[in-house]
Amino acid sequence: MPRPAFGGAFRRGALWNGAVATHCEVGAFDAERFLHGAPDAERLARALAAAARAVRRFHDAGGWHPDLHVKNLLVREVGQRCEALVIDLDGARVVPAVAAGERMAQLMRLYRSLRKRGLLAAVGDAGADRFFREYAGDDRALAQRMLDRLPAERRRIALHALLYRKS
Repeated sequence: MPRPAFGGAFRRGALWNGAVATHCEVGAFDAERFLHGAPDAERLARALAAAARAVRRFHDAGGWHPDLHVKNLLVREVGQRCEALVIDLDGARVVPAVAAGERMAQLMRLYRSLRKRGLLAAVGDAGADRFFREYAGDDRALAQRMLDRLPAERRRIALHALLYRKS
């Protein structure tokens, strides 16, 4: 996750507003730009694994992102390794636990953003599978609970495709 620099909040009546400033992540690009750069298979695999681990850490910490999409992941290559960060936390919340179904819904939101931006082919089915396996790690119970949500998410993809067709 981005390193916070400072934060603040103020109250206006019964409502609170807040802001968090983060440090600039030198050498990092959003994942859309990274994918448009046509990375080779090794670089792509490292980036997918890093992005999956970053989203998993975010969810494990109780992070709920209202708009997780490909431009809200930063990717930075450091030698032969890759790092990733979840960004644009405006509207994000910290909850006691992110349920498996909600985790899958957020991952599928990321998937739909790849499709919408014409980047799904760059990732490929194998890349999407790698991302999911890296996200789930050794937690087979979590993976199964997330996969149980897949039929509903596939219906959402079909509906999204109908509603947001490119002319």
